[in-house]
Amino acid sequence: MGFIFILFGIIGAIIAVYYYKKKKREELIKAIEKGDKEKVKELLDKEVEINIRDNYYGATPLMYASKNNDLEIIRLLLEKGANVNLTDKYGQTALMYASSFGYKEVVKLLLDNGADVNAKNNNGRTALMYASWNGHKEIVELLKSYGAVELLEAAEIGDKHKVKQFLENCADVNAKDEYGWTALMYASGKGHKEVVELLIEKGANVNAEDKDGGTALMLASWKGHNEVVKLLLEKGADVNAREYEYGRTALMYASENGHKEVVKLLLEKGADVNAKNGYGWTALKYASKEGHKEIAELIKSYEKKEIELLNACEIGDLEKVKQLLEKGTNVNAKNKDGKTALMYASEKGHKEVVELLIEKGADVNAKNKYGLTALMYASEKGHKEVVELLIEKGADVNAKNKDGRTALMYA
Repeated sequence: MGFIFILFGIIGAIIAVYYYKKKKREELIKAIEKGDKEKVKELLDKEVEINIRDNYYGATPLMYASKNNDLEIIRLLLEKGANVNLTDKYGQTALMYASSFGYKEVVKLLLDNGADVNAKNNNGRTALMYASWNGHKEIVELLKSYGAVELLEAAEIGDKHKVKQFLENCADVNAKDEYGWTALMYASGKGHKEVVELLIEKGANVNAEDKDGGTALMLASWKGHNEVVKLLLEKGADVNAREYEYGRTALMYASENGHKEVVKLLLEKGADVNAKNGYGWTALKYASKEGHKEIAELIKSYEKKEIELLNACEIGDLEKVKQLLEKGTNVNAKNKDGKTALMYASEKGHKEVVELLIEKGADVNAKNKYGLTALMYASEKGHKEVVELLIEKGADVNAKNKDGRTALMYA
């Protein structure tokens, strides 16, 4: 019996110590959040554990003080031996928090006390990335002066010299962080045209996708970087690329955020005005919702041109088709059922129009909502010369519609 009483006594003591520490931990964090320096000092003098973590995020007292921009408490914690490089459950450090919020003096204090300037969180982000993305230029320079740099960060902050150095030292130009972002995406999102040019010159994939299907073009369009958008389009960026989950396009981003010149560039390169996101919204819907009237009118004018192009292709008006394409009308324009200009021309046997459309970049294997292709339309109507032309230009003779029928079955 005596042994059992002793055992219960030990367990009770352990539980009591646990709750005592828990109470003191909560008191310390609350005091830091309130900026109560005297209470913090009192608790630390009682030897409360300096590197305790909260129950929610695994954040330390130093992280809380850094988020609060409280230099006095930070100094006090550091003097008492706080570990400057501990991370919370997301891999965030005190330096990352201070850099993200723009607290320059806190950043310097942490760096002077040994904070790892190149530490990465669970998603591969560094303090430099946070400072740059949030527009804290002075902190970016401060972090750089302490040695913060790698290819992705150098691209994001627009340091062309550093980017060049990394690439010359065999850095992977298409390397990705945990979000799937590349150096080109970072540079494009920040509008660093010269860095974008350099990265593309060194082999950066202009159509690389992040984990959500986002591209460099979407980022540049979202932020309204006209020159970068123009450059990416010239280098082959897919103007109609879509995110995986939400289905947003570069045109939707530019329209929502009021970047008229970007919208114009995208439309001139064939952006699909009828594309819908996962909620059925088009670029026009985004522009209208945000009150961007000029952009809404611009999109409507392109919708009108696309209808004109479809009509011209159907009746075989070659000159009208030429005029519309020269004005930047989308060569892959389609109706609500997905029937393209090439399908209209192929169905009616207008060989010269078909030739022109293909020459201007029409997708010979595009399908409408029923799975029909231009080759199927031409085959069904018996337009031999058009069929031969389409096959010569790469039309898939084995493509099937939704009922499993091929062009041969239509012939």
